[in-house]
Amino acid sequence: MPLPMVTASCLLAVAHQSMHLRSDVRELPDAGMFEGLPQAWDGASVLGNDPKGSAENFTMKDGPYLAGASPPLLVIRAYSDAISDHIRSEGVWFDCPVLGEIWDKLPCPPSSPQCTKNFMDIGANIGACSLQMMARNDVAHTFAFEPDYANLFYLTRSILANNMSQRVSLFPQSLGDAPGQHRIYERPGNMGSTSLDASNYGNGTASGEVAMVTLDSLMVAAGMPYVHLAKMDVEGYEMKVLAGASNVLSSGMVHAWKVELSPAFLELHISSALHLLNAFITNRYDLYHVAGWEDRKANLELMSREVLRNYACEAHPRNYQREFLAVLHGQQARSPLACA
Repeated sequence: MPLPMVTASCLLAVAHQSMHLRSDVRELPDAGMFEGLPQAWDGASVLGNDPKGSAENFTMKDGPYLAGASPPLLVIRAYSDAISDHIRSEGVWFDCPVLGEIWDKLPCPPSSPQCTKNFMDIGANIGACSLQMMARNDVAHTFAFEPDYANLFYLTRSILANNMSQRVSLFPQSLGDAPGQHRIYERPGNMGSTSLDASNYGNGTASGEVAMVTLDSLMVAAGMPYVHLAKMDVEGYEMKVLAGASNVLSSGMVHAWKVELSPAFLELHISSALHLLNAFITNRYDLYHVAGWEDRKANLELMSREVLRNYACEAHPRNYQREFLAVLHGQQARSPLACA
């Protein structure tokens, strides 16, 4: 029997009723928090380069996802590429507006009702979602991760063009399970499909190597503050990211994660949908389906274990992709899913 559709605000309120996060949810430190860490961008000059073509300035389309803020300027590719083409056509990248809707409906945890709301973008690409969230007055700070040299060229130009360097901590590295160097693959015509260690579509081109760090090393060892919402879109590398974030997951330092699930991409990286879903279930997160691969609306539906098992265990076509939101509930950890 299908789950009834309920408003996201009601669902999230239920999920929070008995949540007990750690009591030391921290406020954002001063701007010098990451001084001395070689991973952090200095916010002063453009990173990277794109030898394939020139840049174009484009003003984001206004909408409720900006919460009344002025639309930021996006520096996009002047040549044809999937993300830049869509922004030129529609005014936004279609993955991003839903983040604003989720943000509006996601309350602070009861243990910190006046929490400082920070956003994290894991796989920021050229910055369409990061800039949208940075522009909002109710986002205290953004933490962004993007390793691709060409994407960084557009991302950092956009940040500088909007005078937002003080509103973001940008790490020009990938996130994974251990520090090191990893080969990166670019897909012609769609730099949103950049992947690590292997080409997801079989036609990617190795463009060099990038540095990798772990989220635990930044959030736990370096003292990064509470994150209200993290977006993770890393083309099948999700379990590697979470393997390097075990302390972050177990501590509740990230309150909610919006994740793209692609079983075929996960399998290329020796993982599975089962592993990904269980990483959240066993760390006290409830999982909500973000309704509409096509419309990306934040009509969130709490997923039953039956629905989750279908996601995790059934055979799906190669192009099968779903989006879900994991929200910390703070109750006792639930047992992992199992496939027969």
